[in-house]
Amino acid sequence: MICCNEKENKLVEVKVRMYRPGLGDCFLLTFKNDEGELYHMLIDFGVLMPTSKGADRMRSIAADILSTTGAHIDTLVATHEHWDHISGFRYARKILGLDPEETPEQPLQVDRVWLAWTENLDDPQVKEIIAPNLEARNLAIKAAMLGMGEKQSQKVQELLRFDGPEDEPDALLGARKKSGGTWLRQIMGDLRTGWGTPEYLEPASEAHEAKSVKDIPEFGIKVYVLGPSRKMRQLGGKPSQAPQTSHGLKLNQMTAFMAAAATQANLNLSAVPDIELSQSDIDELSRLSLPFDPSRAIPINDLEKACQAEDSGLEIPPEVLNFYQKCYGLSGDKENKANWRRIDYDWLRVSESLALQHVSHVNNTSLVLAIELTDSGKVLLFPGDAEEESWKEWENKEVEDLNELFKRTVLYKVGHHGSINATLIEGGLDKMTNEDELTAMIPVDKVRAHRNKWKFPAPSLYAELEKRTQGRIILNCEDTECPTCEPSYDRTKFDENKVNILEDSSSGKLWLDYVLKL
Repeated sequence: MICCNEKENKLVEVKVRMYRPGLGDCFLLTFKNDEGELYHMLIDFGVLMPTSKGADRMRSIAADILSTTGAHIDTLVATHEHWDHISGFRYARKILGLDPEETPEQPLQVDRVWLAWTENLDDPQVKEIIAPNLEARNLAIKAAMLGMGEKQSQKVQELLRFDGPEDEPDALLGARKKSGGTWLRQIMGDLRTGWGTPEYLEPASEAHEAKSVKDIPEFGIKVYVLGPSRKMRQLGGKPSQAPQTSHGLKLNQMTAFMAAAATQANLNLSAVPDIELSQSDIDELSRLSLPFDPSRAIPINDLEKACQAEDSGLEIPPEVLNFYQKCYGLSGDKENKANWRRIDYDWLRVSESLALQHVSHVNNTSLVLAIELTDSGKVLLFPGDAEEESWKEWENKEVEDLNELFKRTVLYKVGHHGSINATLIEGGLDKMTNEDELTAMIPVDKVRAHRNKWKFPAPSLYAELEKRTQGRIILNCEDTECPTCEPSYDRTKFDENKVNILEDSSSGKLWLDYVLKL
């Protein structure tokens, strides 16, 4: 519990509790000062879907958080809008006191909520660039999924698990008739209003002034905000001169694909909740993206009718019909050997790349925090799932030398469950030179990740982490699926005079503690 005065106290212990929900992030940091007072910071609270008994697991974790903190969190941090980082706020909504229809006896009290500036719906850059592009990308992916069908879109569906479940699982568009928005949006709505007005954090830069260092002298802590930077290309940091629709949506590869996919899927935008794009936007984008005048185009359905001697209402020269019959199999003859030239639905597979871009975009909105223990100078680094592009733009003009923070880092929460693109090795990890103390914590369910053919943790990154930490790596699990597995780490690698590792001895095995002695 934070004390009411602003005197400087000595920090005597830091405990980082890594909860073990499966493939998901949930960290409870507890700082203890020499007065015996405690400061609790919760960073993320989620698990990927579908995880065996994932909802029950998150509710058990919520109960443990309430018990451990006395139902009081000083600072709650939600790094970014992905299901594996914030879904617990939905699963344990009633337990936490976020459900207005059912208040528990002891709801969670939260003094302050920290979100990235990218979650501020009133921010001009969010309103004018980030939100419209995100909306267009989501529509493009879902329209392509409709065009491809359930079976052919499996890889895209796997990637979209980071966005959480749909209200109507059988509807690929996932109309939100009950919730009034995606579950993620509803969770973020709870975080924006459930515990007062949140603080939207960003690094201070030459272009944008911000209070990007949070000083907590009662516990000898300084928290530096390093990201996300407004300069990142994915966040619209660089101005674009591309043509745009009358409503301001810019033409680019992604929006052109979105328009084509929506048209191919015969998508009626008026039937899709939460989509602010109009049919005229789609039509205008389609026109802008064509490499020739629309009057020169022949609709494929009309062309097929004409090639099959049906009345298409088009006057098409015989030599043109013959060309398409011969070269593109439009004669209706199933044995026509030219069918292989047609790409009818193959082009929609670009949506797999688009889905990856979508995941990366949201990852790069992660709130990146470096927590400095001022007496010792030691640093705890929590980057959410920030990917390499974000790392390259980390900044904070209130910090004299960012490299010093890296050099003094003793705990690194590894991004995105150990994926290769979520840790910048050259220019990032290689600057973490405190090899006598550096520890890496990876919240990963290896079995679940490998089942999805995700290389979590990536072998090359893991090898680099082993070198940098001299083997001080803590994982959520061994080689059996969470939550039935045991945590994975080598106790002999840790200096008991500096660090203690504690495990939950209960049958639930909910957590593992990294206790830093100061």
